[in-house]
Amino acid sequence: MSIQSILYEKGSQVISVEKDADLERAAELMRDHRVGALPVTDGPNVVGMVTKREIIDGFARYGGKLATLQVSDLMQRNFPRITPQDSLRRATVLMAHHHASHIPVFSGDQLVGVVSGADVARHRLEDLELESNQLRDSYTTPH
Repeated sequence: MSIQSILYEKGSQVISVEKDADLERAAELMRDHRVGALPVTDGPNVVGMVTKREIIDGFARYGGKLATLQVSDLMQRNFPRITPQDSLRRATVLMAHHHASHIPVFSGDQLVGVVSGADVARHRLEDLELESNQLRDSYTTPH
């Protein structure tokens, strides 16, 4: 199964935040849209990712001043990327290697989605269940 299957299920809306927005705005967007990460944009370009982890770490470092900092002050600048054609396995490997909870999905230079570790795990379990059912059926079918 590919990342495209997750994108079909999630829909085409991608919520992002501008790099010079304050972190309070980023937190509001995450809360309002029930997402754990946001691509950070500079005009049409994705220049980073901000996740709940950066906000929590930022709060620990800056306390109440966090809300006034810009997203660019805490965003991840080096982040993995995947395409809709990539496999769930590749996404899993990248997430583990980069300790990433979310990965943006690009088709060429265009951001087309964001997948979470939970999205990947759920679809990977569905794959394994299907495989298991196919093996069981082939084993129990008389030859």
